[in-house]
Amino acid sequence: MHSQPYTHRNYPILKYKKLTDKAFDPVRGTPGSSGLDVFSPGDYTIPPFGSVLIPTDLAFDIPFGWDLAVYNKSGVATKMQLGKGAELIDSDYTGNCHIHFFNQNGVQKEIFRGQKIAQLVMREVWMGELQETDEIVKDTERGSGAFGSTGTTAQNSNTSL
Repeated sequence: MHSQPYTHRNYPILKYKKLTDKAFDPVRGTPGSSGLDVFSPGDYTIPPFGSVLIPTDLAFDIPFGWDLAVYNKSGVATKMQLGKGAELIDSDYTGNCHIHFFNQNGVQKEIFRGQKIAQLVMREVWMGELQETDEIVKDTERGSGAFGSTGTTAQNSNTSL
């Protein structure tokens, strides 16, 4: 059974503009999808271990206090073995949004017109003030530990099983 969508919050509207007649409307794959699928407006070849910047031919009017995060489509990442570069579209960017792909193996890859290439998730972001300080006095269990300091397996992590 399908649950009803939340209606208690007024989410801002995300406006977009098709910049060319080759652009596709962004769409949700299902009513419960958090991401909006975006599509390639043309055919592109990515050479072995090379990269390509694919325009979406879409521009967005992202509300202040929000951004668009660019995420992989699972099929593009796993089946095609394409990595994705730049992952953030700021609210003050109004140009053509591009998706940067890296071919991570020695086989040429093809992206075709109309293929789903990425998904965009609109997120609320902190837009507060930044303040420099002379000292960080917050005492935490982790402290300044980094890169594996919280454990790398279930046996030595701080997570209860």
